[in-house]
Amino acid sequence: MSFACTVAVPPSPNWYSSQVSDVSSDGSLFAFAAHSYVVVLCASTGSRLRQLAAHKSRVTCVCFLVTGRSQARHLLASGSADKNVVVWDAASGRPIASLSGHRSEVVAISPFPDSRIHHHRDGQGGGDGVGDFVSVDKSGWAFGWDACRRAKPVAKLRL
Repeated sequence: MSFACTVAVPPSPNWYSSQVSDVSSDGSLFAFAAHSYVVVLCASTGSRLRQLAAHKSRVTCVCFLVTGRSQARHLLASGSADKNVVVWDAASGRPIASLSGHRSEVVAISPFPDSRIHHHRDGQGGGDGVGDFVSVDKSGWAFGWDACRRAKPVAKLRL
């Protein structure tokens, strides 16, 4: 079996897990954790576009968020051992929100495609599901977030 690879990803200091990476839904960007940073690459060339810095400890998970068909914006969420989640504009490298509330290390982030979690929970929000995601920490708490509202989790669940 032959295997062709056109892009070589630099090694990450987060060698303990191959799960600390994600590809944008349109396939144009690739993000991976490198200690307390998130590195964003052009997926087709492998060239480094951004190095995102806002966490105080190692990044434990990264996830591109659903932004809707009409939006060309790439939102990226990163979780860390510092108990925080940061939402980024991956194209500009600008942090959009720093979300706190977890009691321990954030270990997973997953988007809610076509979700309305904020609409179901409190009847507020944009109602378009843009940026909805869940983060889970090591102590077993899952938080539902609306990246567009940013203030606090819109749902909490003890697993």
